[in-house]
Amino acid sequence: MSSKFLKDMKTRLDDYGYTHHWKLNKEKTLTDDAPEYDATSDLNEILLANSKMPQCQNADIIIPDKKRTADRVYQLRQFMAILGTPIKPAPTIDGSSSQAPLEKPAHASSVTHDEDLRQFRIQEFIDTERSYLESLQAALQCVVQPLSNDPNYKHILNTYKCTKIFLNLPRLHEVTELFLRDLESRPGQFGQVCYDHMSEFKCYRKYLMEQHDAQQLHAKELRANSLYKRFIDDARQHPLFKMRKFKDVLMEPVQRVGRYAMMLKDILQLTPSGHPDYAGLTAACQLIRDIATMADDAPTKAATMFMNIYNAVKECPCSLVNPNRSLVAFLDAYEIQRDTNTPARSVTLFLFTDKIMVAARPSHQRTEEALQAWQDLMPSGVTSNGTGTPTGGSKREPTMKFKGWIGIDAIELFGGNTQDTTADTFLLHAAPPLSSSLTERRASITTASYEKYFRKGPRLFSVAPGSSKSTSVTQFRVAVEKVKALSRKYSDKDMAYERKWHSMNVYSNVYTVDDYLAAETRNNIAILYMESTSDIDLERLFPTSGNAPWIVALIQADLRGFRFHVCSRIPLAAAEPAAPAPATSLSSSTHESTTIDFERVFWNNVLLCERKLRHAPMFSNQHDKVLRSEVQKKSRSRSVPRPSSLTSISKIFNHGINLPLSPVSPK
Repeated sequence: MSSKFLKDMKTRLDDYGYTHHWKLNKEKTLTDDAPEYDATSDLNEILLANSKMPQCQNADIIIPDKKRTADRVYQLRQFMAILGTPIKPAPTIDGSSSQAPLEKPAHASSVTHDEDLRQFRIQEFIDTERSYLESLQAALQCVVQPLSNDPNYKHILNTYKCTKIFLNLPRLHEVTELFLRDLESRPGQFGQVCYDHMSEFKCYRKYLMEQHDAQQLHAKELRANSLYKRFIDDARQHPLFKMRKFKDVLMEPVQRVGRYAMMLKDILQLTPSGHPDYAGLTAACQLIRDIATMADDAPTKAATMFMNIYNAVKECPCSLVNPNRSLVAFLDAYEIQRDTNTPARSVTLFLFTDKIMVAARPSHQRTEEALQAWQDLMPSGVTSNGTGTPTGGSKREPTMKFKGWIGIDAIELFGGNTQDTTADTFLLHAAPPLSSSLTERRASITTASYEKYFRKGPRLFSVAPGSSKSTSVTQFRVAVEKVKALSRKYSDKDMAYERKWHSMNVYSNVYTVDDYLAAETRNNIAILYMESTSDIDLERLFPTSGNAPWIVALIQADLRGFRFHVCSRIPLAAAEPAAPAPATSLSSSTHESTTIDFERVFWNNVLLCERKLRHAPMFSNQHDKVLRSEVQKKSRSRSVPRPSSLTSISKIFNHGINLPLSPVSPK
């Protein structure tokens, strides 16, 4: 039955172009086919050879979704165990990664026990809170309420503009009034009162985030709306206003949040740990700091981080800020010019959950410090507006420049210049785009312009050991591999597994037949897990016009174990004889000499087939065009000697005029 199954499946796969059958390698060890170089090896030759040695292994596993008996379920679980364990998403970076933790208060033994000074600071806090409340009352009484509610002033400013300029000032006034009332009516409970009310101060978050836009609209109305300007000038004459500018009054809530954090911290440092106020003050300090730094929820952290990147990178696509995108890692590196093997520019590689982006940067700048500088530019946690301008009033020019980005599923990382022992180098290669219809190509003009940097050819990067504080090259590569595998989960049923095999990371994407057909990107190898020939419709799985895999492997599960066969669309090695592969058993046996370890045979041959595929001329012609072309050009230039007579002829006829002797025009 088993032999008939494999024979039938091989015949059916022949009909779909998989006519080359691989002879299984059953050796216990996997040979190392790493290329060897000498001092005369050209850099492009080294890179081309390394592009045929993948740093990790990826495979698609297709398992039919059907009912199974208990024995079949158990056997499937055994096979899944071979794949490893589910991939855990890599930790992401958000705004909190660059924020310093709240400073721990001094121990009671080091606190200055000056109760008079502590009470003075508390009274100072209450006095300034009273003054702040008076400012809010002036704004409400003289400007906000008349323009928002009085019909006599409706013609000055419409409701929309009132909302955009005044924001939620009435709510801020309300919480401040209640806070001050309790501060004055509950003496001796300062810590608890602060804690009780700081939790209500989340309303400041909206004001902090939108205050910059409010200031801009206010300034615009002052210039263009003479009625509004006259109204504001008249309001300044009111005694409550004390002749202050209205823009300064609008800025007070932003400044007050920062003062809350500073003043409460000072009072806490004067409060012994055994004092009744200590616990409440500690909690209140953390609450107000979270509000001031906009660190009270993950979406805000992520949005702030992306706005920092957007502000720091000139010409960065505005679509960078996306609620479904996260920053996984970044790596400071040098891009190496392949033809001269010299640094071309300092760059930063940003790894997101769906893309990889490269930005040029000044050589002296660390990305972590640049992003922190933009974070520091935003006072009291105010983020930037949608135009990419920081909201703190200060201006800072972006120091980085966008070079390009591309989908994470389109790139691969390979070893770089292995002869360079002074730095860690790696090659970033973008897979050729899939053919698409004319309509799709026209719709993706913008995408193509962003990807142009990667499509021109492989990019070589170098990182000096220990020079990048953010992450190492190895950590970055592993992060890319995991993100890439996870990005190929297109439904809740899809699974991604990882494991180590011969010191190489192996990633398996597990699909049902329907999910595999819906997958946007597929790996070079598809492995079909089958229990009968009717489990998978090959005509549906591998349509003639579709993106069929280069290699198909068959796993036949029966009660005796697993049987394994591999075939491909192009020749990988010597063709296998027509006889079917012998049965292999997953379970251990006391007769090691006669029982083949299926796990070893399975993974060894998957890795070998991937290597052979990358060496195949047909595959290489599609994926290594740029490197192959450059190697061929160098080879031709070395093989054609320059005639020695040209020098003497030049000397004879040279009368002060330099004429090009080469038929190639100078660049």
